[in-house]
Amino acid sequence: MANNPRHEEVPIVQQTKVREESMPVQEALIKDIGLPGIELVSVKESEPISLALNKLQKSNIRSLAVKDASENFVGFVTVYDIMTYICFSSYSPNSIPHELEACKSLETPIGEIRTIHQESEHSWKFKDTEPLSFLLNPLSLGFHQVLVRDKHGRNSVITQHDMVKYFCSHPFDVAKLTLKELGFGNPEKRSKPKCCSIESNRKALYAFRKMEIEGYSALPVIDPATKKIIATISASDVRLLTLDRLDEILLPVIQFLGSIHSHVQLEHPLVTTTDVSLLSIMFRLIGTHHRHMWVVDSKGRHIDTVSLSDIIAFPAVRSFPNLFNINIVLP
Repeated sequence: MANNPRHEEVPIVQQTKVREESMPVQEALIKDIGLPGIELVSVKESEPISLALNKLQKSNIRSLAVKDASENFVGFVTVYDIMTYICFSSYSPNSIPHELEACKSLETPIGEIRTIHQESEHSWKFKDTEPLSFLLNPLSLGFHQVLVRDKHGRNSVITQHDMVKYFCSHPFDVAKLTLKELGFGNPEKRSKPKCCSIESNRKALYAFRKMEIEGYSALPVIDPATKKIIATISASDVRLLTLDRLDEILLPVIQFLGSIHSHVQLEHPLVTTTDVSLLSIMFRLIGTHHRHMWVVDSKGRHIDTVSLSDIIAFPAVRSFPNLFNINIVLP
């Protein structure tokens, strides 16, 4: 890892211009965010997990719309749901096995795992003519996507990524402040820092189970000797698994990542220090299509995490102060 863990300071999404005077989020409509206008990628409840994984991989997405036998939308299934199923249902939850001992296969119907998590069990639906602020509540509380219908009856998915991308060009007031000013990395100024991580010599199965138990969809990978962040493992990594490769999750984390990806950039994990502005973090997350930025100290050690949920929470608290019990800085 480079000596300066901040790496590049120039925002990656150069083509997105920040407006001098942004429309307050309370005045904007959902359609102002720019609906994707692409057909929903979906899977039927009766179709197998293996097919869902294939669709997630081909479309490079993290969730699928789920339809019943009558083609009605019934909710979403996410890579996080599939990750949890593989790591707790395909293997005995009481042990870390040494060889493939799948209790069930990836041919299990999607309908059997769709309600593993609250996000998949409960779907948020909106009309594109409703206030954009209506999306802040679910998207700041861990729901990664909502369903939006336009006047023609067409459905689109708006994700946390879409919302933060909108805020890159329409920044809210505290986006210009640094992470330090906003209290990240300092437990006395905000909620307890999120420092959950996984050592590089642990099995990938253990990492995925830790994500589910701790409530994270990604974890920084830590060098056991230096305690520095050297990589990231995410629930999205399971998209590359097939039934004949299922036992690869029994490999140590770094070997697992190297096996399922063509290369792993161990020297450039997505990290930042607390003297960087939140807006800069937003640009980097959108430019790399990640959900988490690992906050590190001067020695590259993990001290906190900034997620898309955290970012959306700032305008959410401003718009709906009575719905949140969060101690964050609002000037």
